[in-house]
Amino acid sequence: MKREQRGFTRTDKKQSGFTLIEVIIALALFAVSITGLTQSFTNGLLCKTKLPKGNNDEAFCLQLIRTQLMQMKREEVEQAHTFCLPDNKTQIGWSGKAAFCKVMSLYRVAVQIRDNKDRKNEVFFVHRPDWMTSEEKAAVMPEKGS
Repeated sequence: MKREQRGFTRTDKKQSGFTLIEVIIALALFAVSITGLTQSFTNGLLCKTKLPKGNNDEAFCLQLIRTQLMQMKREEVEQAHTFCLPDNKTQIGWSGKAAFCKVMSLYRVAVQIRDNKDRKNEVFFVHRPDWMTSEEKAAVMPEKGS
């Protein structure tokens, strides 16, 4: 005779499904991978520049200025900077103005580029957490309890 308990049925089969720890680990891995992909996508969008067709010097200048922006301090952006093109004949000068975009660590940098012939204005968006002042951090992240 089989004896049954009310409300419960006992089976000898192993229950199928995931344990709580397996679900938590899977969600953590998913979150880490999505965060990495999102940051890569965002940086790709910020670095995208429409390069002029047929003018490698201008494309080189824009890339070099962007690289320099990613390496310098915020105070250094407004100083005058110069470099030579690979042909060693054309001297390029540039200076910029960084403005906070009201988005965490994102700055709009308006750059004026000067060469032997003319001047050109360009705009770069750079993600630089180390440029943030305490006032900018407070504007983006209000204090808890307010």
